[in-house]
Amino acid sequence: LARHSRLTELLAQELSCAICLQLYQDPVSLPCGHSYCLGCMHSVQRSCAPGSPPCCPECRQPFESPEGLPRNFKLSGIVDGFRAAVSGGGLAAKEETVPCQQCLESTYVCTHDHVLLCMECLLEGMHQEHGVQTLEAAKSDLRRVVEVLGKSTSDRLQMAEVLLRSARDRSRTLDNTSELLAARATVVLDNMSTHITAYKVRRPNTSVYVVYYQQQLSEAQGVAESLLTSPSSDVLFISYYRALEPQLRQQADTRRLRATLATDDFRSEISNLLQCLLSLTNPLELTFNPDTRHPSLMLSTDHQTVRHRGRAKSSLKERAEGFVTATQVLCQQGFTRGSHVWAVELGSGCTWAAGLCYGTIPRKGERSKLGHNAVSWRLQWKNKNLTACHDSVSTTLTEVSVVPPKRLEVALDYDGGTLAFYSIGLHYLFSANQTGSPQFQGETELGPHPLALLVTAPVR
Repeated sequence: LARHSRLTELLAQELSCAICLQLYQDPVSLPCGHSYCLGCMHSVQRSCAPGSPPCCPECRQPFESPEGLPRNFKLSGIVDGFRAAVSGGGLAAKEETVPCQQCLESTYVCTHDHVLLCMECLLEGMHQEHGVQTLEAAKSDLRRVVEVLGKSTSDRLQMAEVLLRSARDRSRTLDNTSELLAARATVVLDNMSTHITAYKVRRPNTSVYVVYYQQQLSEAQGVAESLLTSPSSDVLFISYYRALEPQLRQQADTRRLRATLATDDFRSEISNLLQCLLSLTNPLELTFNPDTRHPSLMLSTDHQTVRHRGRAKSSLKERAEGFVTATQVLCQQGFTRGSHVWAVELGSGCTWAAGLCYGTIPRKGERSKLGHNAVSWRLQWKNKNLTACHDSVSTTLTEVSVVPPKRLEVALDYDGGTLAFYSIGLHYLFSANQTGSPQFQGETELGPHPLALLVTAPVR
């Protein structure tokens, strides 16, 4: 008991202010390193001569106002723990008390070694120069750390779930696109096979016709030679000539032979099919023409994305090629022959229209809208309906679900006179003599959703 009493007195002295000789109350640290009660420092300041700065009572080093002195929270925590131990009888000697890490009276935590300490370990052990916290303060700090780590873990888990969903969506889109391209490539290859088979069937007949015409020419040559070797009498020569003239003048039916031997049509068909197959694997990269855009449309710096700004800027000057009535914009590129394919990424939550038109499409009036004249063809998503329109005649595609397509592929066969739209679950074909420049139109629904059309780069 005497030993514990002595330890208590020593600890009380160490935790007492050198001015008031009481346990520290709101201890503050001076620049010199000494600590005192905040109230005692105010008393020191009041006792100083006017105009002279207060000084440390021990080393006489001057300091500024007590309000600017930093609080010694570590010392304050130790004093609070000491008061609690003394008031609760925690410093009384007990036979079951075991000093060190397993002490039954542990009230402190060493922040350096992360071990529990009792009062005796704190005063006489190896932790005297280490940072120390009360159990309550350590628990509070650890609770905050756990909360931060828990929130961080939750955020990362949510991010992982979002990335997983995105990866699954992209995988499904890739699978669907691959199936679509494979189906279209199969159709093209089947057409090529049909043309090649038909050509092979015609080729043996060609040989038969050539032999037949050779025989005809040989017979005609024999008739001519017999006529030339006939008697020299003029009367007889004329008589032989008149008798053989029909055979000499009979011409072989070379038109049938030429039609059989012609390969130009075959080569043209195969060339078109190869061009179509090439366009499937290498879609065009198109760009918008800023000179044709409606004032309410805004283009990206690479001219591959168009958005609806909501209201036309009054400061924009009207361009000769620009649309005035319809919120539309033409592409920079145009086509005059061949087969071409390009892809369009469609914005969500908005109305959109995509199609093809001649460069002569009107720029003003209701007839300037895509699909509302004889020189344009349009596919549009509006009010949860997908419609195709040409020359103001609209057709609703009732077999299409209410979910709008996110990606659209447009295929133009200029020479064949067809314009096809492809998407997952969608295949719509215009069949007409339609040529011109790709064109896109869009307008916002009631709401803040912007129009966003993106012409993608070639798919590899």
